[in-house]
Amino acid sequence: MTKGFKFFLLVFLLIAGAVVIVYSFAREDFQNLKDTLVGKRTEIPVEEEPTPGDLLSSLLSSTVDFDTQMAKLRTGEFENEYFIARVNKVTASEESLVLEMEFPMGDSSEVRELVTTASCPVENTTILGPQNMEILAEKTDIFQWVKKDNLLIAYCLDSACSSVGKECILITTGVE
Repeated sequence: MTKGFKFFLLVFLLIAGAVVIVYSFAREDFQNLKDTLVGKRTEIPVEEEPTPGDLLSSLLSSTVDFDTQMAKLRTGEFENEYFIARVNKVTASEESLVLEMEFPMGDSSEVRELVTTASCPVENTTILGPQNMEILAEKTDIFQWVKKDNLLIAYCLDSACSSVGKECILITTGVE
């Protein structure tokens, strides 16, 4: 074998190896490109928003993105949307709360205070502790637990969020 042929063979093997490596890492992208070129549509699964009954599991599995959700609430209506808020005041006798919601706005935030009534069904109410969100109580009356500075995760029941409920998760802060 001549020197030129050995060089050509080495370059050919390096290029072939690179093509195999690129193909093995990008095989799925090539398949998607092929499907697009021939008109075959590939459905990409989209993670759905939590629904009442699975908000807690979504929270504990970390699939809930509160920054995105609160930004969405700031620009849209509240009805049937979940939120996170700090409890500023509790009036248990009236089952009302004053909630502080923080809405991200680029590098800053906008804070709004809402007066709401809480319609938290006992069967859909969970109390979490401040350490590692351990479950302190399930299927309980939220007003036996809620205090100022706790965090509440629930659904707005109307467009102004003057009533909250469906599923309620209270995260105690340990502050008395």
